[in-house]
Formats: sequence, C-alpha cells, structure tokens
Amino acid sequence: MIYGFGGRELGMSSSAFNIDCRSHTVQPLPNMPIPMTNTVAGFLDGKVYVLGNCSMKSQSIVVFNTETKMWEPVVIKPDTTTPPRMMWVKGWMGVMADKIYMKYNGNKLVYVPKESKWETDHVLSSKYYDGGSAQNRS
Repeated sequence: MIYGFGGRELGMSSSAFNIDCRSHTVQPLPNMPIPMTNTVAGFLDGKVYVLGNCSMKSQSIVVFNTETKMWEPVVIKPDTTTPPRMMWVKGWMGVMADKIYMKYNGNKLVYVPKESKWETDHVLSSKYYDGGSAQNRS
C-alpha cells in the first residue's frame, strides 16, 4: 500500500487516499481531522503518523489506524518548548526501534508512541549530523 495525505505547497487539504499496488486501484480514505500541506509520514504498529503544516507557523501530527481505517481522536502536537515553531519548508520522517524520528527546518524531534512522549536524540541534535547521514569527526 502507498498512502497519500494533504496538499502541496501552500494548498491545505484534508484529503487522504491509498494506492493498492496489487490491484492498481486508488481508494479514498476518511479525511484527515485537520487540513495540512507539505506532509511526510511514517508507519509503525499498524498506524500511519502524518506530520505537516496546518498553518503558516504550526505543524501537527495526526495518526491514521490502517486496521480500523479511522483517524485517532487526538491530534499530537510537538512540545513548543523543545524546538521553536516555524513554517516547515523541508523535512523528513523515519521510523526505527519503535520511535519516530523527524526533522524540519533544523528542528529535530523524536516521538515514542507507546509512551506518548517527545524526546531529543543526541545524533540528530549533533553538529555532525547533516540531515541524511552522520559525519565523521575529523
């Protein structure tokens, strides 16, 4: 399955869909709870975590349960005391060891869904990290 969420550039959208690669069909999904743009997503334990812009200065995460085909009732928002909130221009999200790692505009966050908590990661926060790979300390 391939999932698509939200709008592009400055166009906010709450649309969601999936592409079934076996049957070559596109299926609409229930709309996201809030319109978003510039989304990235990660898959963990049967849920898709979608990070995106929901306004010019605010990002949020919404969670889609792939088994029930429903959005989770709570929107998870990053702690505003960790990184400053700013418009997200470029970002990525990755899943590893039951944690969701994300970076946008230099802000680095780690979310642990099983504990509903945010943390920082020393490698992501390191000055030797260049957005895609750790740099050697020479």
